[in-house]
Amino acid sequence: MIEISGTIFLDLDGTLLDTSPRHYKLYQDILNEKGVSESKVSPEKFWSMKRAGIKTRDILPEFFSEEAITSFEEEWLQKIEKKSYLQYDELFPEVKNVLLNLNEEFDLVLVTLRNNTANLHWELCNLGLKSYFKSIISGKAPKKKLVESYLIGRPNGRCIIVGDTEEDIKTGLELKMLTISVTCGIRSREFLEQFNPDFHIDSFQKIVDIISF
Repeated sequence: MIEISGTIFLDLDGTLLDTSPRHYKLYQDILNEKGVSESKVSPEKFWSMKRAGIKTRDILPEFFSEEAITSFEEEWLQKIEKKSYLQYDELFPEVKNVLLNLNEEFDLVLVTLRNNTANLHWELCNLGLKSYFKSIISGKAPKKKLVESYLIGRPNGRCIIVGDTEEDIKTGLELKMLTISVTCGIRSREFLEQFNPDFHIDSFQKIVDIISF
């Protein structure tokens, strides 16, 4: 176990929240709008492909033209953060208990690449998560810039980053933070291993196996 205190930068989607129902629901809805009444891709297969690093555009029907793919992607970006779809997100088990324990020793900073700030705060309030964080940062990639901006003018201390994507791992390693990948989100352990984080955990609650309180 590692006994440290400081700041923990936490990703949201795929780390604290299971977003697979939201992603698949939107995938199916857009296909239905485009006349595909029944997808040949099951929820399990869809998420397995996403976890293997396959882009959503490459999971679309083979007969889709490039124009249809572009149209799908545009509609996806317009709708993925709407409240009507955010309601499908689910908290992973024990998230609140773990955050409560982490708060005793660390400043918790949520860093997410969400674009709709108002709906982000709506969801955090709706799920009862907002009060756990000292700060909430959102914006466009690269995530490294978001983290660096937060650190400007703050005392140098030990920092940890926890997330479920290659973006989180790259950010942590480039900024020389302790980097923990969560393998229950949108990327599998096999995919994330190639980026060499300091630790892998298969659920957020397993962070207690790494950090001593």
